[in-house]
Amino acid sequence: MQTRSRVFPSLVEAVDKGGAEAVARLLVSQGPLAFLEPPSWGPLSSSDKEATDTLLQRAARRGHAAVIHILLGAGAPVDQAKENGVTPLFIACQ
Repeated sequence: MQTRSRVFPSLVEAVDKGGAEAVARLLVSQGPLAFLEPPSWGPLSSSDKEATDTLLQRAARRGHAAVIHILLGAGAPVDQAKENGVTPLFIACQ
């Protein structure tokens, strides 16, 4: 099993790339810890403008339907809003 410090960047990268199989594999290996608030795992780099996005918000922003389906099936909070009130549904509708 990977450590938390390595799993979260791997999971975020898989979500960003639309890697549904990788997302599913990492969620199985990590369990519910994968849905911690984004600030708890921080930005991937100093240029990560979506550092406060949840995994579901990141997938919605990129239109990765298969990843969204996997995240929802794993229990990702669909109504978790950013500090400005933006939810994954709002992002997907843009």
